[in-house]
Amino acid sequence: MASGRRDQDVRPKGPAWHPDPFQRHQARWWDGAEWTGRVRDGATIGIDPPVIETRPEAELPVAPAAPIVDAVQPLPRTNWAAIISLGIGVLVVAGLVVLIVLSV
Repeated sequence: MASGRRDQDVRPKGPAWHPDPFQRHQARWWDGAEWTGRVRDGATIGIDPPVIETRPEAELPVAPAAPIVDAVQPLPRTNWAAIISLGIGVLVVAGLVVLIVLSV
């Protein structure tokens, strides 16, 4: 009769590199109490949190969602550079017109 224990359930004795029980890297560091995020692939050591990623489970909607009719559109950003440039241009033209009128 099988014991019912998996390889992931077997806890190593002391702190050391052991085969990664999550099977994402060659080795993972066991600190004596739990698996850490320190992983090793050959001579390269990195970080990968020791979690098991699961797929989210959700039911698909039967019909497509209705559009949102009362949604507010984002306000357009004010282009201050264009406004300032236009203002300076108007002042320069007005100044030139004043100089021409005064010189006549």
